[in-house]
Amino acid sequence: MSETPNEVEVRRFSRALFGNRHKLEVLAAIAVGDRMFYVQAIAANTGIPSSTVRPVVKDLVDVVVRELPFVGHRNAAHYHERLEHPIWQMAVELLHDVRAGFPVPSIADD
Repeated sequence: MSETPNEVEVRRFSRALFGNRHKLEVLAAIAVGDRMFYVQAIAANTGIPSSTVRPVVKDLVDVVVRELPFVGHRNAAHYHERLEHPIWQMAVELLHDVRAGFPVPSIADD
């Protein structure tokens, strides 16, 4: 599936700021969702494949996300908990601004 021009800008900004094209969208999705979440839910809410979301969430564990103990059978969802941190509001605001057309300089403009 092809990215929209808006997605290209968001992902370019995310890569420049966080070193990952999808981190801003994942952060914002975690911020606005339930405090307890699982990777597949974030993937469904963002349209980003769970195989791409999983390593982003893993990078956040023990920083702004807590991995909850696994409960249930093998195929049960593995939950995480969003911890209190100012990054959540910042991510939502940044994503909004970039989507609204806030100018994003090219990485090559250094």
